[in-house]
Amino acid sequence: MPAVLTAPAAPSSPTARPAASPPDRLALVVEAQHAIAAAGLDLDAVLALVLERAARLTGADAAVIEMVDAADPDTLVYRAASGRAAPFVGMRLAVGTSLSGRCVRTGATLRCDDAEDDPRVDRDACRRVGARSMLVVPLRHGGAVVGVVKVTSPDPHVFDDGDAGALALLAGMIAAALHNADAFRAAQALAEERAAALAVLHASEERFRSAFAHAGIGMALVGLDGRWLRVNHALCRITGYTAEELAARTFQDITHPDDLEADLSLVTRLVAGEIASYELEKRYLHRDGHAVPILLTGSVVRDAAGHPLHFIAQIQDVSARKAAEAEQARLSAIVESMPDMVAICEPDGRITYLNASGRRLLGFGDVQPAGLITVADVQPQFAPGGALVDAVATMRRDGTWRGETTLRRADGRLLPVEQILLAHAPEPGAPTSISAILRDLSERKHTEATLRSLALTDELTGLYNRRGFVALAQEELRRAEADGWPVLLFYGDLDAFKGINDVHGHAEGDRALQDVAGLLRAVFRESDIVGRIGGDEFTALVPHGRADTEAMVRARIAHRFAEFNAASGRPYQLSLSLGSAACTPDARRDLDALFAEADAALLARKRVRRAS
Repeated sequence: MPAVLTAPAAPSSPTARPAASPPDRLALVVEAQHAIAAAGLDLDAVLALVLERAARLTGADAAVIEMVDAADPDTLVYRAASGRAAPFVGMRLAVGTSLSGRCVRTGATLRCDDAEDDPRVDRDACRRVGARSMLVVPLRHGGAVVGVVKVTSPDPHVFDDGDAGALALLAGMIAAALHNADAFRAAQALAEERAAALAVLHASEERFRSAFAHAGIGMALVGLDGRWLRVNHALCRITGYTAEELAARTFQDITHPDDLEADLSLVTRLVAGEIASYELEKRYLHRDGHAVPILLTGSVVRDAAGHPLHFIAQIQDVSARKAAEAEQARLSAIVESMPDMVAICEPDGRITYLNASGRRLLGFGDVQPAGLITVADVQPQFAPGGALVDAVATMRRDGTWRGETTLRRADGRLLPVEQILLAHAPEPGAPTSISAILRDLSERKHTEATLRSLALTDELTGLYNRRGFVALAQEELRRAEADGWPVLLFYGDLDAFKGINDVHGHAEGDRALQDVAGLLRAVFRESDIVGRIGGDEFTALVPHGRADTEAMVRARIAHRFAEFNAASGRPYQLSLSLGSAACTPDARRDLDALFAEADAALLARKRVRRAS
């Protein structure tokens, strides 16, 4: 019988109460043990049973289980309650000012015969719940007092030492229930290591079985001899075998012969305890005979003595990944063998990849300089402050940029190149990496120089003459058709040229033609083809002409001619009438058709001007 600490009793006579006799108490305790055993691991049911039996054993009108708040050890919380105390579940008491708190701190059974004159109690709380008499026993778990079991009565002097002993027995039953609940949770968390507990914890077994059966990857329990003890649907799908067919085989039977030795070597080390688990890429032989690449993760389950029981295998079908890697390898081989240079640049300007053509063009030979050079090293015009920094801004905005520029080799020489920049941002606002495709224009530039050396330029203006213009323009049209880019043709003549010759002489007329040629050179790009194909007839072919290119060129011409006329001091004004025609990927035309369309547009503009 536990010692019961009571406050000095005030002189009064005990209040009569219905009390169970010792034989009845014993019967009630035994009955409570059977009921709690039947409740199993349902802690709420166990607590409800204990409260109901506590009231019956002691004749109390209320029973409470108070637990120390894990987050606030100075507070007790009504965890469960019955009778008059049932509405107060969740009520909080200070450990330092309550009889329950004193019980927690001392670990002793405490009895209060009359709350009105007992200095140990929280009198206001007792009045709130209608408790005049109280009996409190400690609730122990894991070697510590974690709460109390308390019975109360609205009458004074209700409980005795027999009640204290019965209540202590019930508290022990709750402690056992708490212990069992903790043991269940621990066994559930360590289900793989404690296979014996799986048979006892049926609910946990069901959850494990469901997760095992419906996992997205193959899972299996494998015997130490390699037999498939248990497999899930995903593994059957990977191998093509049914569960029954796999049960009649070992993992050695369906492993590719070339991969078996490496697998068995790792299994040996796993069993010996040299490694805790392993990963291995290998191949299974599908039921229909083809090889299936898989990623195997293997571990071993051991008993309490450390002896291996069986293996746990997780199997991922990596066919799709292998196919993607093969496709990536094919694409890499294509890029590596391209005649054009391909480079990948990171947001900080580092070049992280150069294909073989790129390494050759830059003069690195077979050495991959990835990460060792930057864009500023080979194309300083793209670096901040460079001549083509606007092109980078265009690429970031539009996703691409195309144009002609130069490439600086490792030996310092400059190569003319045609270049495409492609922006790659993993998500909006993220730093942009760049892919660059560059075509060596050295041969084309050499051809152009050769053409010029063959008297294909106009002697007076230095522009291409008709023959030179036609040859280069037709070559550009062929390239545009092959690569799928648009081309724009301008064709026009010098206004009032006959008047300049007649009034000011042919020398002044030649001077005017030279001035026009200089102005056109300033308007058009180096990659554009500009020619004088007749007396006062000029033309220009513009590759990669966009929808707004014509308006932009006309604006530049008007601006340049206006500046010239304002500053030249000539007795005449220079102006140029222009027609234009476009050749797009959807509407291809030869050079004669472009000239015809541009000439018609020129005549139409002149008619409109004369009419106005």
